[in-house]
Amino acid sequence: MITIGDKVIFRGEHWGSLVSVIGTVIEDHGNKVVIQDDDAETDDERLEFKKSEIKLLEEVYEKED
Repeated sequence: MITIGDKVIFRGEHWGSLVSVIGTVIEDHGNKVVIQDDDAETDDERLEFKKSEIKLLEEVYEKED
């Protein structure tokens, strides 16, 4: 379950596997969350995703090891 404070990752399926966003969940709106992008290139570092589009970062790295 993804909650506020969790470190999450989004990997873009539509743009290829090279596109990913890593950030911390700062708002929880039920089936959507707002994350603070760790590597934002603009002043707007807040991004909204459906929970089904993101995964906990620690789970992704555990599966890849």
